[in-house]
Amino acid sequence: MQAHSRYIAHVEDPGPVGLPAGLRMGLLVVSILGALGWLASAASNASQAWQALLLNYLFFLMLGLGGIVFTAIQYVASARWSVAVRRIAEGMSVFVPVAFAFFLIIVLFGWGDLYGGMREGVHLSAAKAVYISQGGVIVKGLLFFAAWCVFIYVIMKNSLTQDKNRDAELSQKNIRLSILFLIVFAASFSLHVVDLLMALEPKWFSTMFGVYCFAGLFLSTMCVITLITLAMRRRDTVRGAIQSRQLYDLGTWIMAFSCFMVYIGFSQYMLIWYANLPEETFYMIARTQNGWEFVTILLPLLKWIIPFLVLMPQPFRGNPVVLTLVCIAVLVGQWIDIYWMIYPVFSRESPVIPGVAEIGAFLAILGVFGWSIDWFYRRHSVLPIGDPNLVSSVNGSYL
Repeated sequence: MQAHSRYIAHVEDPGPVGLPAGLRMGLLVVSILGALGWLASAASNASQAWQALLLNYLFFLMLGLGGIVFTAIQYVASARWSVAVRRIAEGMSVFVPVAFAFFLIIVLFGWGDLYGGMREGVHLSAAKAVYISQGGVIVKGLLFFAAWCVFIYVIMKNSLTQDKNRDAELSQKNIRLSILFLIVFAASFSLHVVDLLMALEPKWFSTMFGVYCFAGLFLSTMCVITLITLAMRRRDTVRGAIQSRQLYDLGTWIMAFSCFMVYIGFSQYMLIWYANLPEETFYMIARTQNGWEFVTILLPLLKWIIPFLVLMPQPFRGNPVVLTLVCIAVLVGQWIDIYWMIYPVFSRESPVIPGVAEIGAFLAILGVFGWSIDWFYRRHSVLPIGDPNLVSSVNGSYL
């Protein structure tokens, strides 16, 4: 890791850094074309179309939630290294309120295709039947999104207000808010993925499932933060504040959490294999035969082996080209991971080759995600310029 010889006593405010108008228009076009492609696929194969929308909704929701989770963790830890990149994570979280619209579309119009057939012939207790019913999922979704959006709004408001008044007390308020948010998030996110993913297999359960989904959320979020950071550092005004040491630290986090990801994945598999209970093993058996085993192999390859081995040499962790390739590999792995959770439920006999439905849904939500975070980055400084630890972060004084 390179050290800086010049101490930076004052960090200039680079201001907002949004996308060029041409790229913004390109995102809009991509989103519209993706939506049209998805609608066309829904007309011919409604079941697969809803699976594709659920897959991409969860993929991008996790990135949006990951932005505020990363922000909260940095506040709670009083971390200094991440102050320079924290506003990038904050910007990602503005997608969460927008994602609520996709949630409603799925549970209101796609419920029968996704969950209706899965309940036929399955005996559920009265409490569980109500808990994972359409009404139950909608009510819980309303509560979860309301809580997430309130925390995002208040934490972000304090951060943006601090840019103007430089009040250090606002950081202390966000520390307290972040502690509470992480507690709420741990419960609500786990229940949300149970409602939408585990409930696809209503007989199956796993006590590790919420943590497994969180591991994928955080690892993929680190990769998106890194990619956005690399893009923003193309501007000279940003490069002076977000320096190579921040890239190195981001690379280190990606490498570390790839180990956490595989640890949680192996723990879930090992517990199911060791107990050998029929109500648990059928889930893994379906994903290790009829061609699904090749999809299963891709998960540790893309989300652990590649990031761990490639980023192990220290010089690679701050290399923009290496980081870009690793981040793309991990994000592809995260998308395949959610695909792996959903699609075997509907196609036991063989993997489904992604087609118009999957590509269309991905592009449609990608465009909305891009527009959401660009809306934020075009209106607010990309640096938390009022944070009292910003100068320490830029100079690498982390203690």
